[in-house]
Amino acid sequence: MIDTITWNTGSQGTADNSLLNPTNMYNYERSKNSGKICSMNNRCNDTVVRTVTWVGQVGLMYPSDYGYATIGSTSKSREACLETSMYSWGESENSSCKGYNWLLTRGWQWTMTPAAYSSDSAAVFNIYGDGRLRYHSAFGISDVYPTVYLKEDVKYILGDGTVKNPYRICA
Repeated sequence: MIDTITWNTGSQGTADNSLLNPTNMYNYERSKNSGKICSMNNRCNDTVVRTVTWVGQVGLMYPSDYGYATIGSTSKSREACLETSMYSWGESENSSCKGYNWLLTRGWQWTMTPAAYSSDSAAVFNIYGDGRLRYHSAFGISDVYPTVYLKEDVKYILGDGTVKNPYRICA
């Protein structure tokens, strides 16, 4: 029931963290930026060939998935959250952006998207436990939440996705 799809692995191509709002991230993920702009030190010496797509069945969520999952609150609307850099969602004035987001867990979470930074060629975007979107070297430890796309003919039967009442689907 899991579909084979083309996953986008483009990156932001700039180290400007103020631009990391959900809409920009969505566009970066689909860009032709491969993610490697590293040139400063020995953490830039890898020979990994970067591509901007990958075909497979199981991936990770995108930073934009996390960003678009916010509902905002009375203190900061969803629209305002979507214009705010996720890099600052851990700050108190932006706490409603992450506080009402069902994709935020307690631990750090890897995403599918490489991060382009001048000092680390192994940088990948990570959602920190406090709700910020930051980059972290891929050799670090974080939670992994597998993500899949279901085939078009898969139908929802019942359930709400909780442990006690999981989704039930059929083809």
